[in-house]
Amino acid sequence: DIGVAKALAIQFRSGYNIFRFYDLREKMLRMDGLERLDLLDEMRSIAEEELANNQTLLALCERDSRLGFHSEAEGYKYYPAKIRWRMQQLRDVLFTDFSEFEHSIRNGQLLNPEYTGRKITGPSVVCRRVPDAASCWENPERGFPEGVEFRYSEVSNLAPGQETDDRKTKWAVCRDDAALYLLFRCVEPNMNTLLELETAENTSTAIGTDSVILKLEPRRLYPCRRFVVIAGGGTSTEGDFGATVVRADDGWQGTMRIPFASIELDPATLTPIRIDVQRLLPGEQTSGNNVGFFWIEQHPFHPRLRLGADNPADLGWVVFE
Repeated sequence: DIGVAKALAIQFRSGYNIFRFYDLREKMLRMDGLERLDLLDEMRSIAEEELANNQTLLALCERDSRLGFHSEAEGYKYYPAKIRWRMQQLRDVLFTDFSEFEHSIRNGQLLNPEYTGRKITGPSVVCRRVPDAASCWENPERGFPEGVEFRYSEVSNLAPGQETDDRKTKWAVCRDDAALYLLFRCVEPNMNTLLELETAENTSTAIGTDSVILKLEPRRLYPCRRFVVIAGGGTSTEGDFGATVVRADDGWQGTMRIPFASIELDPATLTPIRIDVQRLLPGEQTSGNNVGFFWIEQHPFHPRLRLGADNPADLGWVVFE
C-alpha cells in the first residue's frame, strides 16, 4: 500500500509538472529578450525533477509488478522498460535541446517562429478589421465587404478523375472589436435537391445536407473547435456563435460570427491562429459518405478521444491585421 501511495504521488506530481512545463514553453516561445532565460531555467528544473521522480518510480515498479497496470485498458500505462525509455528522453532533452535554446536566446533569435506564427509558413489568409463586419452577419445577402482577402476550399476527398469544379466554395475572414467573421459563398447546381433534403427531420446538423464547417484551433495544439452551419440556416450546438444564410437559384451564402470571448481570444492582443474551412455535401446513399471540400488537404490521424482524428498540420494560418 505504501508503494502504491508513493507511485500515485509521483503520477500526480508528474501531471502537474507537465502542465507547468508546457505553459512555460508556450509563454517563452512568444517572448523576446534575455528574460526568456528565466523561463528556460524553470523548465530545466522541471525536467530534472521528472528525471529524479522517474528514478524513484522505477525502483517502486521493480519491487511491485502491479504498479502501472490500468485495469480498464487491460494493459500497463508504465513499466520498467518504458520508464527507462522516458528517462533517456529527458536526458537527451537536457543535454541537447536546452543548450540549443539557450544559444538561440543569447543570440537574440526567435524561438520556433514557424510554430508560433511569428514566421508564417504554408497557406495563410489575412483577417482585416472591418468596422461594419456585423452588418454582413445581419444581412447575409450583402455578400463580401471591400478589402477582404479571398480563399477557396477546393481540395476534395473525391477519387482521382472524379473531381469537380461546379461547387466552388469561396470564403474570407474579417473581424471587428468583438468577433471573428467567416463569410462564404457556395456554388450549388442542384439547389432543388438541396431543398428536398432540408425537409428531412435532422436539419440542425451537417448530416444529410450541404454544410460549411469552420475548424478552428484557438491555441496551438489545442483540440479544434468546429462551427457548423447548413444551407437551411441550422447551426451546430457547439459554442456561442451565430450564423445567417441566404439562398439563390445557383447556391447559398452566409456569415458566421464567433465572439472572441467564446474562443478565449483577446481582441487587443491577437496572434495568428490556425483554421480550415470545409464544405460537406451528402454522399451517395449507398455509401453514406460525405463528399468534402477543404482549404487544406486532410491527413487524419487515428482517432484519439477528445482530439478525434484531427491532424494539427491540416490547418492554415489566419493572420490578424
